[in-house]
Amino acid sequence: PAPSTTVTTAPAPPCLAAGQTGAAVLEQLELAVQAIGALDPTALRGVLDRLQPLQADLERSVASCSDRLTPAPPQATPTG
Repeated sequence: PAPSTTVTTAPAPPCLAAGQTGAAVLEQLELAVQAIGALDPTALRGVLDRLQPLQADLERSVASCSDRLTPAPPQATPTG
């Protein structure tokens, strides 16, 4: 048999990760809307359970991205 190959990818840069996670959140929200429309509380609970860790990932990614985009405050220079 042929040897299996495992592809490992480097973590996405923070701003890209924020965008990717945001897209995943939107996908889960669409599933939540469908579950609500179908009056399916079990499906909705599953979606909500998947959304919680995605929300935390999104918040971390956005914070990390913001840290990279926000310029550092100017350094005070001593006078005298």
